[in-house]
Amino acid sequence: MLNKNILSKADTLLELKNKLKESAIEDVYVFTVDGWLDKPSQILKFVKRKFSPKKVIVRSSSVYEDNVTDSKAGYFYTQLGVDSNDSNSISTAISNVVDSYKERSVGFNNNQVMVQPQLESVLVSGVVFTRQLGTNAPYYIINYDDTSGKTDTVTGGKAGSLVCIFRYTNISKKNRWFKLLDAVKEVEGYFHGEPLDIEF
Repeated sequence: MLNKNILSKADTLLELKNKLKESAIEDVYVFTVDGWLDKPSQILKFVKRKFSPKKVIVRSSSVYEDNVTDSKAGYFYTQLGVDSNDSNSISTAISNVVDSYKERSVGFNNNQVMVQPQLESVLVSGVVFTRQLGTNAPYYIINYDDTSGKTDTVTGGKAGSLVCIFRYTNISKKNRWFKLLDAVKEVEGYFHGEPLDIEF
């Protein structure tokens, strides 16, 4: 099971990164708002060294999102396609995430920011819910985009198709969702049967 001291989305990703066999979590660099306010130049140098020449995504990881009581998906700022060679672009993206914490949460300095490589050549992206929303019925709800090549259409509420699969259905290995559900079931094993929503 997962470490009981996990408090954020970034903590969860770091904890799962080396455990999962059926899926992969991109490299992630995490720092606190305090760290950014104290040593921004060191953080910028590290981001450039770790991720250059790739584009990166600068993401929120607030203590108020993705916890056991609330998702708050899309509530805080995220910036895609940031040039990891450009200190000004990185700094602006990080500042935008930090500013979204000022506007929407307390406990400001304990919030985190995470930087990851920007995925390219995306065939399908979306979110899987491990229970039906509202009723908690035993269905996997897959909200997906397989046309735009973008990663934020579903999470941003801009587009998406929907498929529902009964949890106890034995689906064929030839089914397009077989590998995704295999990966989801592995993640579920770390969460004591709690309802999850998982970006893919």
